[in-house]
Amino acid sequence: MAPAIPAGAVVTVDRSVAFLDLKEGDVIKFRQGWTLYAHRVVSVRTSADGRRYVVTRGDNERATEVVTAQQYLGRVILK
Repeated sequence: MAPAIPAGAVVTVDRSVAFLDLKEGDVIKFRQGWTLYAHRVVSVRTSADGRRYVVTRGDNERATEVVTAQQYLGRVILK
């Protein structure tokens, strides 16, 4: 997430922001297995069965990650 969030930085996570309230450009914290990530939301989508998910990408990465409500931990507060 550099330069927005330098490697090793401590971030504040707002857990009061609901998954359904996320929008493009938000930076979120999520869990994938045992690893925690902070990535920017690049799109908000709804699957064919009506479930909402977001597509994220680290600012310096090419690959995207699909994040579900179960993985979501909160929105990162950028200072």
